[in-house]
Amino acid sequence: MNETKKWYQSKTVWGGIISGMALAATAVTGFLGNDITPVLQTIVAIAGLFGVPVVIYGRVKATKALK
Repeated sequence: MNETKKWYQSKTVWGGIISGMALAATAVTGFLGNDITPVLQTIVAIAGLFGVPVVIYGRVKATKALK
């Protein structure tokens, strides 16, 4: 792994960002006590479920280090 790439080219980073944003949205709405619509709940859940496999896939397929 001598080659490098920019952080924004990493599937692992993007999967983490997607999962983190879904987690943050859930935490903030729970903390504030606001109810969110079922449609928005579904979008957040799908984002969380989509992000984790992207992280795993990105890490397994990684051939370059980040710089």
